[in-house]
Amino acid sequence: MKYTAKIIPYGTPQKKVYLYYSHRGEVLRLPTDVVWRGNGVYDPSKYTKEEKDFIDDKFNVLESVITEYKKNSEERDYPPILHVKERFRLKSTKMEDVESMFETFMREDRRPKLKPQTLEYWDYTFKKYLFEFAKKYKVDFSVIDTNFINNYYDYLSKLGNSDNWNLEQIKKMRYFIRYFVGVGLIKNCKVNLEGRDGVKDWKRDKFRRKKHEFETVSNEELKFLVDKMYNFCDEPGSRGRYKKHRGIEKALDVFVFSCYTSLRYSDIIRVNRDVIKGDCIYMDTQKTGSPVQIDLNDITKYILEKRNYNLKLWKDRSGYTDTLKVMLKKYSEEMPSLGRVVTRYEYRNGVEVPITKKRYEWFGTHSGRRSFVTINYEKGIPLNILIDYTGHQGLNVISGYIQRRSSKVNVAALMEN
Repeated sequence: MKYTAKIIPYGTPQKKVYLYYSHRGEVLRLPTDVVWRGNGVYDPSKYTKEEKDFIDDKFNVLESVITEYKKNSEERDYPPILHVKERFRLKSTKMEDVESMFETFMREDRRPKLKPQTLEYWDYTFKKYLFEFAKKYKVDFSVIDTNFINNYYDYLSKLGNSDNWNLEQIKKMRYFIRYFVGVGLIKNCKVNLEGRDGVKDWKRDKFRRKKHEFETVSNEELKFLVDKMYNFCDEPGSRGRYKKHRGIEKALDVFVFSCYTSLRYSDIIRVNRDVIKGDCIYMDTQKTGSPVQIDLNDITKYILEKRNYNLKLWKDRSGYTDTLKVMLKKYSEEMPSLGRVVTRYEYRNGVEVPITKKRYEWFGTHSGRRSFVTINYEKGIPLNILIDYTGHQGLNVISGYIQRRSSKVNVAALMEN
């Protein structure tokens, strides 16, 4: 079966140089971003040496993809359009150019396989630190060895973040590298990339993981916030005159909704009229796919109607987290327990260090969900009942959501009474 591969002008309003490949009636046009010069036929003399070399390199990549496929094909046939498109993208990736690598890694056909919150993380957090690391250490991804790993650990250590955060970056980097090893672009990898959290090659003992703790509200504090929510319009400066006050109102609504439904932030922003049947929310959770049935009460119904069944009020979760802390700081003046000083311990470079903050600064996107579990557990509702609301996979997981508020109790003395 014949094929056609050539250089053509394409695009509007300004035509550019494209590589053209057709096979079995299907057409593929691959851009080069070089402006087309001349008439309908490609004339190399009309381009600078750099442009000509660039176009020739791209065309050689296209021909190499076709040749390799035909050589390895049992039928000695020419490659289908999708194969050419994929292999051309990979072969065009410059391993010395980390931006080119990241664009290849985040290509459009991979995006549906990534959960929205994961995609958000890759496209912002990992991208930011990956580029910074590559620039600072002049990284060569063609060779992945202990020197590469040592540089990455050194970079992470100097950022001053917790070991939990550092270990997450390591997992992402290993996944990033494993992808390029898998597609054959990194051929010299001298370290082990398998396993979930790390292996000896990645010197796991340098950073130590500690269970992340989110602060929760008590039942009394939740009732206080609900009262503030209902009476928000009566507060000074809250009638939409200031953007800050509108943000506080949004955070108040979403946080209270989370406390009463146990939903993660990634599920709260997916709530709409379609998932509500009667007085219940029926949905599959974004993170695990577990089906949950959430009963709605007058408070959650009020919030949904107020927000027109749309609680996606920020571009990303960081916007919600930041505004949540501002909201709780505001109300700590009336509810002092929200502003008391709390000291917790985190591992940093393998050493446990105390971190002291105001209580409202320890709140995050998961605080509402954990508050739901803690408050209801304190009311005497068994975990095996709560798990039907939260969608957790086991009792050992949901038990970690309970924040112990009281000191150690002498159980033996209590049993005597």
